[in-house]
Parts: sequence; structure tokens; C-alpha cells
Amino acid sequence: RINITKEVAEVFNVLTTHSRETNFNNLLVAPTGLIKGVIYRINREIEHAKAGRPAGIVAKMNGLTDHEIMQSLYKASQAGVEIDLIIRGVCCLRAGLLGVSENIRVYSVIDRFLEHSRLYYFANGGQEEVWLGSADWMNRNLRSRVEVVFPIDDDSHKKRVFEELVTSTLTSKNKIREMQPDGTYSHKNMINAKDKSKSVQQILIERAEKKSII
Repeated sequence: RINITKEVAEVFNVLTTHSRETNFNNLLVAPTGLIKGVIYRINREIEHAKAGRPAGIVAKMNGLTDHEIMQSLYKASQAGVEIDLIIRGVCCLRAGLLGVSENIRVYSVIDRFLEHSRLYYFANGGQEEVWLGSADWMNRNLRSRVEVVFPIDDDSHKKRVFEELVTSTLTSKNKIREMQPDGTYSHKNMINAKDKSKSVQQILIERAEKKSII
């Protein structure tokens, strides 16, 4: 999209000329616009849930420690918004607490490679949004750095990205652990000796190898 390309160029202008930050309309850019954009979209899911419209949040990243976002997610859970978080590393949010976060599930995948993909999904009353970028939901990423998150507009691309980064992870039996209400993690599914299921990373490796051969 031309509008996104123009705004990406403006990000580099901000970095190289120390110009005053622009108001971005198509990108979420830290250290000012990203946190506002995320909180706005979490609150929007709350309004959708209260109105009986499709509401849900899925986020995949390496860390979640930002207090403001965690409080917003707790409020969303209490409003009935279903939330799935795939957090590889540190997560200060507590999932599954009655009356607080019973609609939040937190998963961690530890496998061969360190993943750096970040994805934010918002059901948005049926008008689904999928965002990709560089930022974890941590104070340093949201308030102390320049980070850029961009939307995926094409429906086929949304489907592919969501399937590869989210669906494959949540349906895999291998290498995934789920946070319990006491903050500990347990394997989502116990793997026995006869289980031949593959981890999500192995699935993606095989897909990439198949495409390279083609």
C-alpha cells in the first residue's frame, strides 16, 4: 500500500533527521502511537463483547510486562473477551484467575529456534485485524524505543499468517506449555512414546523446505 510505504519513509525521516514525530494513520509507531493504538484496540474489543459482537484477542510475542496493557487485558477478560497469548519468555500477567482473568490463556513454546515473530489479532466485531511488527508488550519496547507495527489487509494473507503463527502453535501437542492459575506452566498435552506429533517449528521447517524444492 502506498500510504504505508509513505509512512515507513517518514519513520526513517524521524530517525535520521531528529524531526518531530508524525501522526501515523496506517502504522502503530512507538514510543507514542503504539501503546495508544494497542490500548484503544483492547478497549474496542470490550465494547464489541458488551454489544454481543465477535470479540477476541490473540497476541504472539517474546515478552509481556507492561502494566497498562496487562490491566487492559484483565478488564477485557472480565468483559467476556476471549484472549490467547503466546508468550515465549517472561509474562507478568497471570492467566486463569477467577473473576480476574479466567478468559485469558497463556502459552509458551520453547523449541530449537528463538522466534522473533510478533502478531496482534483483534476480532473487531467481525472486521478482523491482524498486525505484525517488532514490538513486545514491554515498557522498553512501547515507551523507550522506535518500534513499528503494520496491518495485514489482504484476507488471504491474514489467513495464512494467522494459520502459520497462531493456529499451528495452539493445535500442536509438542513443545507447548500452558500457564496455570498459580503461575506455573504445564504441558498442554502429555506426549507419550507412541505420539508422533510434531512441534510447530518442525511443521514450519518442513513447509519451507517443500516450498524451496518447488
